[in-house]
Amino acid sequence: MDMRDFLRAEMAVSTESAVLLTAGVISLTASALLFPISRGILPYYENGLLGLLMFVMAVQIITLGKAPFGDVGRGPLWTVLGVVLAGIGVVTCFIPGLFRIVPRLVLLVSMGVGGAAMFVRLCLDGRRLATWLRLGGVFVHLAAACGAAYLLSMSIGLSLWSRELLSARQYSVFLTAYGASLVYLAFVLVPVYRDHPPARTGNLSPDKSMILLVGVFMVLLGVLLIPVSLGLLPFSAGAQLGLLMVIFAVQMLAFGNTPVGSFSRTPAVLLVGLLFTVLGTASCMVPELLVPFLTVAVGVLNVFGGAIGMFKLWSIRGRGPDFPILKRLGRVQAAVNMFAILFGASMLISRLLSGTVIGAILSLNGATLLYLLHLLVEIEKMSGDRRSS
Repeated sequence: MDMRDFLRAEMAVSTESAVLLTAGVISLTASALLFPISRGILPYYENGLLGLLMFVMAVQIITLGKAPFGDVGRGPLWTVLGVVLAGIGVVTCFIPGLFRIVPRLVLLVSMGVGGAAMFVRLCLDGRRLATWLRLGGVFVHLAAACGAAYLLSMSIGLSLWSRELLSARQYSVFLTAYGASLVYLAFVLVPVYRDHPPARTGNLSPDKSMILLVGVFMVLLGVLLIPVSLGLLPFSAGAQLGLLMVIFAVQMLAFGNTPVGSFSRTPAVLLVGLLFTVLGTASCMVPELLVPFLTVAVGVLNVFGGAIGMFKLWSIRGRGPDFPILKRLGRVQAAVNMFAILFGASMLISRLLSGTVIGAILSLNGATLLYLLHLLVEIEKMSGDRRSS
């Protein structure tokens, strides 16, 4: 197989592997940036990293049903908790100085205490560990990867709470090891889930759970932009763009959904997703470092994505069954695409729209995404009823 064929081949990457890979690359990028930051070469926006870590933790809870203390399923209660954590992470990222203790406390409990609890459970659950070691092969790597990730998570959680616990260089080394352990675990899980697919749990599939998260993110971003535009709150434009890039990356790595359409998860798509993760992490951590570039990139992606979506809707008009719910779905998709075009255009053309109007557009876009999710769930139920009858 030559390089061209390799880049076009579809990769069987589970949603969990994709999320772990994203978290691992975030940690590796953060550790690389901490070296010049510790020497004063680059400025550092710590809340950008803390909020980003909280948001990724919320993604794990909502899409995978995996909390810091173990599998909890994707029931309504944990979905609500994940949305709340995502909201705190977004506000921590975007509004400098608003949350000080809360993100540190959440990460101490989730990464520090949660990592310790998971490591103790792994050691005490002799049957599971013995089974993995007896099976050998990839399961030995699974045991090693889990143990390393749990121990390093505990160390990172404690150091995030107390800055004096580790020097900047030591913290960077631990963060590098933690990121490497997550990437290692992500690749180990690929053959495990290929041979032993996990059972589906929860009312929402992982891709629909991601729509829920993005919808809430857009509503919250729009609401925050209104007081920001009036000068009532400070705002980190770099963290906003960085978090958007990471959301794009998760959707690409986990589902093949890009801002300009859905594609097979080929190595080329995954590499672009990883690049988006690196750029997003850097923008969250280092103020103004990538704002001009990412402003244009996010604007172009939104304009092209919305235009392509509108063209696809126009090209299939009049086809398929004439159900009222499908007509509503088409109108809602058209609205989402139009909001994307307006937001992208406002990024590319300064002063095209006021900050208050942009905030309203983003909030409406988020609300429309949530209504789109409602329609998709209803259509899925109708399809299930038809198959069972």
